[in-house]
Amino acid sequence: MALTLTEAAKLSNDVVLQGVIETVVKESRVLELLPFIDMTGNALTYNRENAMATAAFFDVGDTWSESTPTFTQVSATLKILGGDADVDQYVATTRNNVQDIEAAVLELKAKAVAHEFEDEFVYGDIASDAKGFDGLHKLIPAGQQVHQGSGATPAALSLKKLDEAIDAVKPGKPDFLLMTRRTRRGISAYARSLTSPVQFESGEFGRRVMFYDGIPVLESDFMVDTETIASAAFAAKTGGASSSVFAVKSGEGRLAGLTNGGIQVENVGLMETKDARRWRCKWYVSLALFSTLAIARLDGISSADVVAGEASFARRAPLSYVWTIWKLCPSTDSHMYDAKHNPGTWPAQSHRSSMTGRCVTSTALAASPRSSPTTQRTTSCPTASAAR
Repeated sequence: MALTLTEAAKLSNDVVLQGVIETVVKESRVLELLPFIDMTGNALTYNRENAMATAAFFDVGDTWSESTPTFTQVSATLKILGGDADVDQYVATTRNNVQDIEAAVLELKAKAVAHEFEDEFVYGDIASDAKGFDGLHKLIPAGQQVHQGSGATPAALSLKKLDEAIDAVKPGKPDFLLMTRRTRRGISAYARSLTSPVQFESGEFGRRVMFYDGIPVLESDFMVDTETIASAAFAAKTGGASSSVFAVKSGEGRLAGLTNGGIQVENVGLMETKDARRWRCKWYVSLALFSTLAIARLDGISSADVVAGEASFARRAPLSYVWTIWKLCPSTDSHMYDAKHNPGTWPAQSHRSSMTGRCVTSTALAASPRSSPTTQRTTSCPTASAAR
């Protein structure tokens, strides 16, 4: 069973360990949501579905054809992440009336572990550093990549392209979107200026969380805005001016962390050569992509303002708004058709139904950044007047 670190901490009676895990989770939005599978041994070998089996309809007496799925065998090896922290006994003894020195030192070490994991989670590459594990950029399949830029030139984030990356994750929606703070600011600014599929709610630890189309948006301080693209695709962590967005579906059978024993905190004891007590924070950890459809990447995003990628949201009538007009005036079928199929021309200052010739509607659409669009309209429609 895969558990997030927060849930795993509830199963521990070690107060020190609980504090370390809480710090790690608070420090990393990824570790707040990513589940981990506690395994035995130092490596996990699993089968990743390569090609689906097929099915067909048969007549009575037909010869049945056999079809079985094919798999690719993949292995993920646990890596050792951690570090030592020495607490000077003079400081711990003489200043314990101010704060718990050991707790403060362990908190800083836990932050360092969280930071190192999140950086490896995105940019890890065992070809460059065999001590680590492959991260998202390395694990992403070619068929799950959506490119915003062209050649070596990044481009403004298009929400249409972002939707394309989201749709590449199957089944269902991603569990979260991971991006840089610059990209998150761009989407947030777009949401303030127009009607958009962005919402804000209060999340874990009182954080203000952005949701795009109902999907939590996580910003990472370890995703950079200096990525390089080549032939439109991500090429390197540094050297350019672009960034990426990952759509991730996490859990067993999708994308999950691997661990053996979880995060561990050891009191190594007093040092022989100095007046200090040594603490060790260690984590046997790795990352496993069980399904190639569990992640998708949109790369080549520049610092330019976010665009819709189609007719602006301010020019599109929400379906609930169209439904209201249709209920008030059933003769405006052509209004609904135009709004759904020609969003770039809606709303019009005056719109006459070409099908009936009986209804004229004047509409003004005002978008509020934190509420649904509001409308003002005057309608000369016998049916609507009678209904009111």
